[in-house]
Amino acid sequence: MSNGVIDLRKQNQKPSRGQPAPKQSPAPSPEKPSIPRQSLPEQFDLEWSAYEHEYRIRSRYWFLYPLAIAIASIIYGIYAHNYLFIAFVTVSFMILTYYMKRPPQVFRYVIERRGVWTEDRLMDFSKIKSFWIFTHSLMAPELLLETHNPINPIVYIRLENVDTNEVHAAMSRYVPEKEQPDSMFSQIARIIGL
Repeated sequence: MSNGVIDLRKQNQKPSRGQPAPKQSPAPSPEKPSIPRQSLPEQFDLEWSAYEHEYRIRSRYWFLYPLAIAIASIIYGIYAHNYLFIAFVTVSFMILTYYMKRPPQVFRYVIERRGVWTEDRLMDFSKIKSFWIFTHSLMAPELLLETHNPINPIVYIRLENVDTNEVHAAMSRYVPEKEQPDSMFSQIARIIGL
């Protein structure tokens, strides 16, 4: 090839003089595990990958609804002279917009004798009170883990690409099963796609 054009089919081709070398950055692979292998035992009960939430493609106009609610709340904050409330509504709207535009990440989950791995964090079975597999009519089932943590008492894990019976059998070995009601917060989060 001439004129400094790089043929991408040839891997060993160098850029011509005067042209900067193209920067190559490795693309993150959703299949690449982030759980350190040295932390996992040789054998574990179950392993799967799933998106953190269901991704919905929204039109540009969909964001007008939260924007209208935010503007109405800000007008109320101005009327009430509550500037802290105005700052809270503004920051909340920006965070909500960011998370709604961001595509969901793929997480890797592992159930083993010590606990449940979520990416690179181990949730020890001693910190889990009970579990429940919640099945939705239109969405992927979820594993609900009731924990001793007062800040985050229920942990939701999506069960995509894995048999729920296998998850039930693996969890039953370590933690008791207890039916959990679906919280209002998780229902709202599912409706808006978080």
